[in-house]
Amino acid sequence: MNFISKDFDVRKIKGIWQTSVLCLIALSGISCSGNSNSDLGLVSGTVTLDGAVYPQAQVVFTPNEGRPSMGITDSNGKYQLIYIRDTKGANIGAHQVSISTVPEVTSDADDGPPFVETIPAKYNSKTTLSVQVEAGDNTHDFPLISK
Repeated sequence: MNFISKDFDVRKIKGIWQTSVLCLIALSGISCSGNSNSDLGLVSGTVTLDGAVYPQAQVVFTPNEGRPSMGITDSNGKYQLIYIRDTKGANIGAHQVSISTVPEVTSDADDGPPFVETIPAKYNSKTTLSVQVEAGDNTHDFPLISK
C-alpha cells in the first residue's frame, strides 16, 4: 500500500516549510519591536519624607499613553525606574507619579496590626505629582511632606 501520490514533491513541501519559518521570524520581529529604547528616558531620583530618606517606597510613573514604569527605593531612598523586565526607563512625555510604601511581607498567621500607609494620599491614591520625562538621563527627586 502506497500512501504517497505520484505527484508528491518533497522540494515543494521543503519550500513551503522554509517560507513559513521565514514569515514567522519576520512577524516575531515586528511584534517584539513595539517600543524601542529610543522612546524611553532613563529616570532615577531620591524619595524623602519630612527630610529623611524613605526606603521601600514604590515609585510609579504613568504616562498619558503607554505602559507605566516602576521602581522601589533602596535603603538610601534612591530609585531607578524599570520599564519592563530588564529594560530601564520610562516613556518620553508627561507622567502622573504615585508614591506609596511597599508593605512588609508577613505570613497569614501573623496577627500583627494591619498595614497603614504613612505616605499621604496626595502622593499616591489622590496624587498631585506630575513630571516630564525627556530623552536621556532624568533625575526626579520627591521631597514629600507628611502634613
